[in-house]
Amino acid sequence: MIKQLMEKKLELHKLWIETIAKQGKKLVEDEVDFTRMDVTLKELSLDSASLTECKFDQLDLSKTEFYRGWLCSSTFREATMDYCSFVKAELLSVDFSYATLTYANFVKSDCFETVFFGSHLEYANLTNTLCVRTDFRQANLMHVDITVSKFKNVLLQGANLTGMKGIEEADIESINLGTVEEPIMLEGEKAKHWMVEQANLNL
Repeated sequence: MIKQLMEKKLELHKLWIETIAKQGKKLVEDEVDFTRMDVTLKELSLDSASLTECKFDQLDLSKTEFYRGWLCSSTFREATMDYCSFVKAELLSVDFSYATLTYANFVKSDCFETVFFGSHLEYANLTNTLCVRTDFRQANLMHVDITVSKFKNVLLQGANLTGMKGIEEADIESINLGTVEEPIMLEGEKAKHWMVEQANLNL
């Protein structure tokens, strides 16, 4: 019954998108555990969906569209999210720990206190992304593009920045090479220089 209800909501959201909000209904869910539902979210268009404090841990969400999504405080731990789109999405306190996000698109998204601890972000597009207190510790950021993005108090301890693009064009205000409890801060040009050095390692 729960599965059928959610599938109906997903159909209504699809219609809402296709008719530019003239028919159907926008998907709005709070504190829903999608890991307990046998519904397929892979390759779906969830544009503008509001999904707060929802759980998507370990699910396959490859190629799912979250354009302009409101995903605050939701969790995607260990989820498979290759080629996902988060363009212009609000990702306040979203947890992507250990998720696979290869080639994911975060253009113009807001990542306030977003957690990417141990995640795989190879070739992800973070162009014009706002990263404030974002946690990239132990993350694989190889070949990620951060052109014209803003980094403020971003955690980078143990992150792999090899091949990272757009550092010179980014606004690197401050990065933290330690932890929240014991920060090791670099600011401005020192932070940018450190990132450029890391990006050129092993090339």
